[in-house]
Amino acid sequence: MDDPSIDDFPEELMPALYMVLGQLVIAWGNIEASLNMAISVTYHDADGKSIEPDMPQTQLKRRLDFMRDCAKKLPILAPQRGFIIGLMDKISRHSGIRNSVLHGFFSNYDTGTGALTFTSLKGKDDHHEVREISGTLPELQRAATQALILSEDVTAFMHALSEAFRGMEDEIHQPGSKGTV
Repeated sequence: MDDPSIDDFPEELMPALYMVLGQLVIAWGNIEASLNMAISVTYHDADGKSIEPDMPQTQLKRRLDFMRDCAKKLPILAPQRGFIIGLMDKISRHSGIRNSVLHGFFSNYDTGTGALTFTSLKGKDDHHEVREISGTLPELQRAATQALILSEDVTAFMHALSEAFRGMEDEIHQPGSKGTV
């Protein structure tokens, strides 16, 4: 049997592959945009800058750690601590597909199992580590569906956080207000 190759991927399955990849791109774009907005609100409105002086803007792990630290240390986020930490953990658990598929390339197709392999490189000290993730089209579709659901959860969290601080900002700036949250 020949080694697996992307050249063996059936052309008739390309539209299904493109659809799954598109769903993953859209879902993870929404997850990251909503996470970035939640970070901005937390940093500027919830005193997140007291936790980290530079607002995290790159590296998913750093952004997730910032939100976890803020949830643990900022009293204003205490009522939602468990939810925030759980959501950040869920993003982290699902990020493997983001890292290998969206930041990698389609490297192999196994005709026997139907598994597609995506490969990415992760910088580590003075070298790169190879990461691979494999799955069939139905498995990738399940991952895309999970990412779309996660996207809805992160977006809802970001909106709730923004609304909570918008309401507090209005209250703080009303005449007669003591200016405390």
